[in-house]
Amino acid sequence: MAADPEPAANAGVPGTEAAKQEAPKPEVLYREGLEAIKVNDLVASVGLFRSAAMAGHVPSMVKLAEALDRSGENQSALEWFEKAAKAGNPEGALGLGQLLISGDFGPERVKEGVEWLRK
Repeated sequence: MAADPEPAANAGVPGTEAAKQEAPKPEVLYREGLEAIKVNDLVASVGLFRSAAMAGHVPSMVKLAEALDRSGENQSALEWFEKAAKAGNPEGALGLGQLLISGDFGPERVKEGVEWLRK
């Protein structure tokens, strides 16, 4: 009977524990996004914030929305601000309110924007 291969022998084999790599945690992506902002790498920061936001990291939702808003992607910014606001984030509520009172989403949403600002 052949002996089982040693764990080190499986190190590069797909499907083994050694080959599996964990995805970076949202908090790590968020910190890396903040560092990318410091060096004016908007593309990298947006990608990092988007990955963390999609994993449910609320502060990343806000940073992503801010970046999208600055780049003129108001509809996407609105969606991320709204997710953050509904998760109870005050910065998300502020961003959402400001975006809505700008009038870019119709006069009927201005009142909603005022309500978000009050929260």
